[in-house]
Amino acid sequence: MVNMATGGPSGQVVLTRALNCPSCGAALTMRAAGHSLTIVCDSCHSVLDAKDESYQVLSKFESQMHFQPIIPLGSRVRLAGQVWEVIGVQIRTIHVDGTPYSWSEHLLFNPYHGFRYLTHYQGHWNFVRTVHALPMASSHMGKQAVIFNGETFTHFQTATAETTFVLGEFPWEVHVGDTAEVRDYIAPPRMMSSEATQEEITWSLGSYTPPEEIAQAFKLPQQPPPEGVFADQPNPYAAGAHGIWGHFGLFAIALIVLAFASLAMAGKKEILSERSEE
Repeated sequence: MVNMATGGPSGQVVLTRALNCPSCGAALTMRAAGHSLTIVCDSCHSVLDAKDESYQVLSKFESQMHFQPIIPLGSRVRLAGQVWEVIGVQIRTIHVDGTPYSWSEHLLFNPYHGFRYLTHYQGHWNFVRTVHALPMASSHMGKQAVIFNGETFTHFQTATAETTFVLGEFPWEVHVGDTAEVRDYIAPPRMMSSEATQEEITWSLGSYTPPEEIAQAFKLPQQPPPEGVFADQPNPYAAGAHGIWGHFGLFAIALIVLAFASLAMAGKKEILSERSEE
């Protein structure tokens, strides 16, 4: 059943379709028909083939997570001057010294501009796009680095990211358990990341976005404050630090002036007087 037609790039028609999951019968909505390769049922978590008219079940996974996306699927918002619709979300997890760290990636779609991502970790958000030009390998202060559009990004971390939960639709064949080697390079407020699988390497560019901007754009209920400082977050204390160093500089100048004044005055004083007795 076709619900709505909208204009797409190059005049093509993008359809939003209502359908039923062939596995459990639950109602589904495909928001990027013609662009998505898979759609995940939010009831039984079956991964369906979006290219197949019968929506063949590609795989199933038993989710032990009771996860509700911070931004609901189907939400629309204006970011970076364009309107985007949230069509999918995945949870990805890395392990550092045996400790798991997870973040969410909301997949955004615009029929004229393609796909973008909103990543979220402990109250921190990044607006991400894939890039097609390869950055140039470099080094910075003894660390690995890459240069992109004349900007140097310093290596921050390398880890294996595993997909641990998926919901909605995606322009690739998504499966829980998918892994990729992720390398992050930072130049706050931006981050360059590479994701390497056996098939390909993909580069993306993220821009740190203040959480209050996301909350206002999506009209989200009040969120807890961000935890800590994120990798590509601009230094929140930079303005205060500039003020402190500015006052310190004035204080130092004043001390130097006083020192020179003291020396000048001392030159006019009789420090020691000796008289010889005849």
